[in-house]
Amino acid sequence: MGCGVGRRLARRGLVSLAVASLVGTALGAAPSVGAAPKGSGAGASGTVTAWGDNYLGQLGTGAAPSNSVAAPAAVRGLGHAVAISAGSDYCLALLANGTVVAWGGNAYGQLGDGKRTNSTAPVAVRGLSHVVAIAANGSHSMALLSHGTVMAWGQNNNGELGDGTTTNRSTPVAVKHLSGVVAIAAGDNHSMALLSDGTVMAWGQGGEDQLGDGTSSDSWTPVAVSGLSGVRRIAAGGPDSLALLGSGKVMAWGDNFYGELGNGTTTSSKVPVAVKGLTGVVAIAAGDDHNLALLSNSTVMAWGQNTNGELGNGATADATKPVAVEHLSGVVAIAAGVGHSLALLEDGTAEAWGYNTSGQLGDGTTNDRHTPVAVKGLAGAKAIATGDYDSFALL
Repeated sequence: MGCGVGRRLARRGLVSLAVASLVGTALGAAPSVGAAPKGSGAGASGTVTAWGDNYLGQLGTGAAPSNSVAAPAAVRGLGHAVAISAGSDYCLALLANGTVVAWGGNAYGQLGDGKRTNSTAPVAVRGLSHVVAIAANGSHSMALLSHGTVMAWGQNNNGELGDGTTTNRSTPVAVKHLSGVVAIAAGDNHSMALLSDGTVMAWGQGGEDQLGDGTSSDSWTPVAVSGLSGVRRIAAGGPDSLALLGSGKVMAWGDNFYGELGNGTTTSSKVPVAVKGLTGVVAIAAGDDHNLALLSNSTVMAWGQNTNGELGNGATADATKPVAVEHLSGVVAIAAGVGHSLALLEDGTAEAWGYNTSGQLGDGTTNDRHTPVAVKGLAGAKAIATGDYDSFALL
């Protein structure tokens, strides 16, 4: 087990290696969706495939939970999906009619169906309509509604649901004092919202400075991230957060144990600091302890923890400043999990690299990869999402 993986489990108080979580990426107004690949080919419209860890049935195949699936398999009974987002041991899909379905682990009510029972196939999230974006991470979920407000459900130990309490919710509740939202992102135990004026709000766990409000305190309702304006996209990882500015530069704040703030240090920051050497960025993705940036030339940069090769530069040394992912071009979307990374290419295929103990790279093996490898049998993908130890593609 890589030390970063162990750190993630320690934060949650878990003892099993088989856990999965979101990338927490916000790409434009629909944070869980990557850009549609140019010339994407055949594939059933709106279906989802999944691979990797399946110990709670989070791959959604309808089959009995298993240790892993090392190549893409179809999520059962799911069509007309337009966005996907993966949490700790579950996944969400936004449907074309503005409703949401979920499957996998449900110990905290993160499936939003009013129960605490796991599901190996999609179930409807109760009471949601007019949803335009979704985000999941850890064991909590969010939905952005068409009128700019946010609903949340699942685990709430640190106030990550933003409803002013620390009560877990098995059905959606409104995030308080929040309007004019255009994008959302979910971290491990914190949440973020991008407002129409280019500023950012955050709530939930703040003990590792991930709220960016100048304190290390939890907040059960949204607080303003200090000193940010002109933000175009947001991403939330484990204990750190990212913002992409209109200028193409990236700001980061929170924990920096592995250099995940990308500013050349390992010193945490309670307020946003600039990621060094990055320009022309068009998308960002936050993993547990590493981060990715997609550049306008369709290549990818990475920084932070690299124990399992998750930075894709052929090495395993951590990087406190961005390094280039090797042998990768034509990228249109990115996602980052715990120790592994995923890139969607313009031809509708995907490449993956990093930690692979549960087959989350989808190359048919469980071998770690320090540079990108092709996901087997995947074609016509339009969006991607990563969990801790699993991955998803929307066709």
